[in-house]
Amino acid sequence: PLGIGLNRAEAFSLSVLNRLGNYVAPFRLGASVRIVYLKNNYDLPVSRFLASLTATYVIQYGISSLAGAAALAWLVAAGETDWNLLGWGFVAAVVGLGLLVAWTPRHPEAGEGEGRIRRLLRRFVEGWATIRSGRGDLGLAAWWALATYASFTLMTFFEFRVLGIEISLLEAAFVTSVGALTGLVGITPAGLGIAEGLVVLAASTIGLPVHVAFAAAMLQRVVVFLLVGMLSPYTSAVLARGGKARLAGGEVQG
Repeated sequence: PLGIGLNRAEAFSLSVLNRLGNYVAPFRLGASVRIVYLKNNYDLPVSRFLASLTATYVIQYGISSLAGAAALAWLVAAGETDWNLLGWGFVAAVVGLGLLVAWTPRHPEAGEGEGRIRRLLRRFVEGWATIRSGRGDLGLAAWWALATYASFTLMTFFEFRVLGIEISLLEAAFVTSVGALTGLVGITPAGLGIAEGLVVLAASTIGLPVHVAFAAAMLQRVVVFLLVGMLSPYTSAVLARGGKARLAGGEVQG
């Protein structure tokens, strides 16, 4: 939606290295890989990237919160648990993110002597408006976020099964949704400690063993880290080839 010709291999590679960076550095610094690559190869302003990143988070957390609330409501209707504060938190998140999506900010006008902060704000607002207008791209991003959420739900389901605990897909979806909130407090690498605490909290509210929930959270951390670690040499090579190809193209045009 920001008008750059990023191919699928580059998008996948940036996603892998972004996640790997988040696993080894605090404060979600994995995003810096995407910032540098898109700035150097596509001349994408940082402010517009941040607008894109905001839209991505809105979609991801919106889907996760909606799915978490729906899963908990189903479990309550089935008499397996009671509605709790986490459920109300999901409802509040869905409402808040919905209002953010509906937000249509005014475009600050560029002027002479425009300061750095005002220029960044203007580019962010322009980028947000561009993203909101690209409904086809947003739909594709939503499907991708849904597929990612489904994959982590299945991972949670099989982790508990491997550890000897019978868990339903609805319970796995609820635990996954609560664990996804880790991204909002990224002060440690991949939410180390925070993610495990949230998974344990979610499991305890629906009657799952706390010690198994902690083991499942650690197992997921190890599996994901090993997976992105094994893919990183390939993805690094993809991005290196892409950067060299654009550099060569620019030299030829020059």
